[in-house]
Amino acid sequence: MKRKKGFGNYSKDSKDPIVTQVLSLAINDDILGKPIYVHDIKSEADTEKCSSLPLIYIWNEDRACGTFSLSINGSLVTDLLELFCHKSDPNFIASSNEIIKVLSIMSQNSAIKTCQKVGCMPSDMLSSSMGEK
Repeated sequence: MKRKKGFGNYSKDSKDPIVTQVLSLAINDDILGKPIYVHDIKSEADTEKCSSLPLIYIWNEDRACGTFSLSINGSLVTDLLELFCHKSDPNFIASSNEIIKVLSIMSQNSAIKTCQKVGCMPSDMLSSSMGEK
């Protein structure tokens, strides 16, 4: 059975039903909504070298400082949004940016809380892009 996940009060505040649909699709899908740790990325430039990235990916972990970077794959957000809205729609870019913003905030908050609760770094908990855990 699929576990339903929410995205805070966003659905109550949204004036754009398409944004809500894309967020719901991304968050409630067991594959799309699951972050992946990518060992090979140490900088933004490294993302250009990766052929395929998941929707939510964590990278650049620094165990000494207890920090990490989390990114949202904008190309994948665009692909998801195109399921509901054509690129020529005047709201397409604004909707895409809103989806990325909400996913980023929600994912970062969740990752930080989980790391604090469990007491370990993302790479210790998440599957990696290399098929490791």
